[in-house]
Amino acid sequence: MVVQLPKEQKVVTMGHTDLKIYIFNGTTMVISMTAIEPALKIMLLLVSIGYTVNRWITLYTDKKNNNKTEK
Repeated sequence: MVVQLPKEQKVVTMGHTDLKIYIFNGTTMVISMTAIEPALKIMLLLVSIGYTVNRWITLYTDKKNNNKTEK
């Protein structure tokens, strides 16, 4: 079986974007393997709790304002 390839093939080179992604992924992997991971987990937990509380307050005030305008 013979496979014929096109005469002009594009040469794929690694661009700046690819290099940035590889560096970002490598850095993320190194951070996840170090002792900083528990601190990042705690920070993520605190940020998610803060976001949830903020969202609840926003929903409560919006609901309270909508009830005042309807009356």
